[in-house]
Amino acid sequence: MLGTSDGRVIPVEVKFAVTHQGTIRAVRPDPIIGSAFRADPAGRPIRHLAHAVTKDGPITAATIGGREVLLVSLTERKALVGPSAKEEIRTTLTIPGSGEIAALALDNRGEDLFIGTSAGEIVRVDIREREQPHTSIPLTVGSRRESRSPL
Repeated sequence: MLGTSDGRVIPVEVKFAVTHQGTIRAVRPDPIIGSAFRADPAGRPIRHLAHAVTKDGPITAATIGGREVLLVSLTERKALVGPSAKEEIRTTLTIPGSGEIAALALDNRGEDLFIGTSAGEIVRVDIREREQPHTSIPLTVGSRRESRSPL
């Protein structure tokens, strides 16, 4: 996934084609560029991005400000008769704690989003309920201590 300066997200999958000519092996990248979608309707730049494809559909987390994360998920509702319908759920979160968002990571099930801040904190967001994510209390993972040499 690539985030743009105007709030769009572009899916990109890179496959590699391997060929052999005699003893020479050639590896050629073959990017597949998907259709872009607007993650942020206001058009703010995407700073960080995390994405997972789950059994319920894809979910994308994008940082759109120093402390704001936008969650965009797409689920498919199967109908008993006729075609299925796709539903987009969009949620904006303001992250507690201090510092700006420095990193995002989604687990492969699309249930937990982990947010690292510039202040050395990690915030876990439970996103199993896509419409109402639950944010944990920030956890400080490192501290700066003065080192003293023994006398």
